[in-house]
Amino acid sequence: DPTIDLKIFPRCYQALGKVSFENGFYQLSLEYLYRSLDLAEQFHLEDIPIYLFNNIGEVFHQQGFLLKAFHSFHRALQLARQMSPINAEYLAWSYNNIGMVYQQWNNSDYALFYLEEALRLKSSLHPEKHPSLGNTNQNLGNIY
Repeated sequence: DPTIDLKIFPRCYQALGKVSFENGFYQLSLEYLYRSLDLAEQFHLEDIPIYLFNNIGEVFHQQGFLLKAFHSFHRALQLARQMSPINAEYLAWSYNNIGMVYQQWNNSDYALFYLEEALRLKSSLHPEKHPSLGNTNQNLGNIY
């Protein structure tokens, strides 16, 4: 049907990847997320790859593949920095995720840097009691 907006398919695959992840089907989740990434790049969708690289990183992180998670989170951060205008929410999400990996690597200095940057950005976006701030504060508290 020519009236179908094909740009919805990357979002559908991303949603399938998230559902698969939530149900513990990590390999299937990665397949859906990488398929979504291919389509998002094909359709030149600027924001979706940031979500996808963070989602892919979360799958790797959950499986304990910290280096792969780090690379995915770092790619999301690079893409977020390239957006025009820059989206602080995307940056904060990526900083938080990278900080969590550094925390697991027992590199407190880098973990603190990334988590504090995430908190700074989130504080500029959300009210004081927003759950997103609580998550980052908890991650910071785990370091101390």
